[in-house]
Amino acid sequence: GSSSSKGSIEQFRGTPTPGNVYGSSVMMQPIRMVSASTSRSLGSGARGTDWEDVVRTYNELLGILQECIDAGYEARAVKRCQESLGCVDFVKLHGYVILQLVKDNDGSTQFLRIDWEDGGWKAQLKEREEDFVSFVPSYDPAVLGPGGALLLLSAPGGVGRVVVEPARASAAASVSYASAVFVSLASVGLAVFAEIHESYFVDFQPTRADALHRLKLTIRQLKADQQNYALEDWNCNHAANYLLMQAIQT
Repeated sequence: GSSSSKGSIEQFRGTPTPGNVYGSSVMMQPIRMVSASTSRSLGSGARGTDWEDVVRTYNELLGILQECIDAGYEARAVKRCQESLGCVDFVKLHGYVILQLVKDNDGSTQFLRIDWEDGGWKAQLKEREEDFVSFVPSYDPAVLGPGGALLLLSAPGGVGRVVVEPARASAAASVSYASAVFVSLASVGLAVFAEIHESYFVDFQPTRADALHRLKLTIRQLKADQQNYALEDWNCNHAANYLLMQAIQT
């Protein structure tokens, strides 16, 4: 992307939720790779990273934003959210935004969820917020075991039964470092950190009056800059932080 866009992205790197901080940090890259690799092997089905495929998602999102504008909707509020990338992601590394859209003439409301992933943008438009589809399916609780094995803490046929599944070979080089980081985090109370995010950005915040138009221009500029997924400095959390700031900044 352009240097001006990158400067703005860097400016909003530090939104203070544990999943966001860890998801935006270079130190946590091995954990993100292990979690993403595991979730894909279990069927989340992320798309490829060809720029032509990513451009298609830019155009789809721009089309949805324009349809909302043409239908008379205006953005009234935005919420910055985190969710788990998979069964080894305990701090909810995936970041996204939800916009509350309202029609002035009849008061009808819709919600627009916008995610950025390694295959591009994903957008969902629903009448009810609870109808959104999660980024990845839910999996049994698990921990990383010796040699990169996933130890599932429950399984069909018995509560508390331990089932060992080998992690994908492509993640093997990251497992030892990821395990060490997990141990370090556990020593300061990982479970506590996983819940802290509930105190931040869990409620809708008012947007600027022209937020929907501004977001359309923002997405258009990112497309012109050929902004592609980059785990280090333009992953889901960087993108969600950037969209949040574009929606609320005056």
